[in-house]
Amino acid sequence: MPLITDTIDLWLPPRIVEALHAHGIVPRERLRVPHEVDGSRGQFRAPRTACLLKASSDYEARLNAV
Repeated sequence: MPLITDTIDLWLPPRIVEALHAHGIVPRERLRVPHEVDGSRGQFRAPRTACLLKASSDYEARLNAV
């Protein structure tokens, strides 16, 4: 039985994994968000000195929240 931390290759049939990768669906650890849409310049982002999160973008905040 695969562990939750194992790659999808251990969870899904090879044809499904190939289809996911072919359509750009990857594990979040391999996701690359373009700077233009990563939330780093969002109007609701707190100044670094006032922010409790150690993140400079929405993507980093989400990774650190886990």
